[in-house]
Amino acid sequence: MLRFLTMIVCVVHLSAAVRAGEMPFLKALATADPPKFVCYTPAELDPRQPGNNLNLSTSSLRKDLETLRPYFDGLILYGYHEACTPRILHLARELKFRGVLLGIWQPRSVEELDGTATLVNLFHNDLLLAVNVGNEGITFHRYEEGDLIFAADRLRRLIPETVPLTTSEPLVGYKNETVLQFGDFLAPNIHPVFDRPQFAPKEAANWAKDEALKLAESTGKVVLLKETGFPHGGREPFSPQSQRDFWSAYRAAGPFVTRGKAGVFLNVGFEAFDLPWKAEASGLPIEKSWGLFDQNRNPWPAAEVWRDAPRTSSRADRPVAGTPVVSTFSIVAYDPETESWGISVASKFLAVGGVVPWASADAGAIATQSYANTSYGPLGLQALREGKSAEEVVKELTEADENRERRQVGIVDKQGNAANFTGKECLPWAGGKTGKHYTCQGNILAGPEVVDAMAEAYEKNDGPLAWRILSALEAADAKGGDIRGRQSAAILVVRAGSGYGGYNDRMIDFRVDDHESPIPELARILSLRLKRPAIPQDR
Repeated sequence: MLRFLTMIVCVVHLSAAVRAGEMPFLKALATADPPKFVCYTPAELDPRQPGNNLNLSTSSLRKDLETLRPYFDGLILYGYHEACTPRILHLARELKFRGVLLGIWQPRSVEELDGTATLVNLFHNDLLLAVNVGNEGITFHRYEEGDLIFAADRLRRLIPETVPLTTSEPLVGYKNETVLQFGDFLAPNIHPVFDRPQFAPKEAANWAKDEALKLAESTGKVVLLKETGFPHGGREPFSPQSQRDFWSAYRAAGPFVTRGKAGVFLNVGFEAFDLPWKAEASGLPIEKSWGLFDQNRNPWPAAEVWRDAPRTSSRADRPVAGTPVVSTFSIVAYDPETESWGISVASKFLAVGGVVPWASADAGAIATQSYANTSYGPLGLQALREGKSAEEVVKELTEADENRERRQVGIVDKQGNAANFTGKECLPWAGGKTGKHYTCQGNILAGPEVVDAMAEAYEKNDGPLAWRILSALEAADAKGGDIRGRQSAAILVVRAGSGYGGYNDRMIDFRVDDHESPIPELARILSLRLKRPAIPQDR
């Protein structure tokens, strides 16, 4: 009884701080721009041997966080190790992560408790911080309720009261009253894969959200749903597609959902990287397949659901199933009269012109997109210079790429022959169309009508190549374009000796990197260099 009262005193005191808005971590969860967290264990760490933490290089940790940062700005950790966790916090601050939910794996460990407290005091002015005391240890008998009370009491003496505490258990663990009452918010692990294995992805996602809302309703606490998801393999019926479908359905409701006075924070991805050691330790094959990225830090399709927050403000900004690493629509074309090659491209992606278009007047032109493999640019141009056809180069590039099914590429060679490729794992709608001296392609589009509109506009319009390929972008955008929205656009036209002073081949090279209306802005800039021809009367 005394143990329980000690805990209640701690909870009541800190709940008052939350009501006063004095806990920045919790306050940030319900804002219009909340952090996006991911559950993170280093990709190259097998923590079963403690010495591995010391042997893990800082460059490996940096690669992890640099991989995650375009998708997430918050980390959820599982434990403290003096050789590893301080470096993670240092890198997180350097790379401008916004928040970290620190983890304590063993609440009995004074070393973990005091080390975590030291980090809180060092970093709480730079990062949104909270502490998760234990993970599933009550349910799986790694520690006892009294150990949680001991840990909370020690931490509260060492860290600012504005830094909230929680603990984490699987859903069944919240039948325990101590777990329900512990800390300042709840951080459950709700896994339909184990608790509702018959559910399809969308049904599973909705069930997990509903169970979290029930916990919030019953306790009056904010719930941060720490773990949920689908693996991308390990056993039937799990696949990269079903994992992506789960996260798409899960995120559709937005980062924070409410029912009455209950609130649940959903902006947490599980988990960062595939961890083969987990399957070895547990004997469950699916445990190595929860990652949003593989062990080599390559994104699975589901990772792209997390790149941009879902929006509901307009048709163009509808939430969608995913966001490939460069989802876009583009046209690659050749003008035999002027011996010019051109590419125009648009996307809901920052600075798409720095990734997709590649062209050289002695070779041809290439657009590489959808999980864009930028090596397709220089390698493809060199192959074209050697006299290979567009079709041969497409085949050569994709056959050498183990991730070819995620890629999309369009090529026009020196003779004006066109070819394209769309991998089976490109996010829908995805596809392409070739015509005389041109190829159009795109992914995450409103439908095939987007590509058809590009082709039709290019064929109908006369005049300079730059304006013909720009009109193709305009036509695609009018048909719905990239269904995530609009952000950037670019145009590149090359012709031998047409660059500034005649020293290079870049006749036109304009980019709009971040703009609400990038295609009209690109047209405005192009008109400063090249007068727009009259629009045909039959358009």
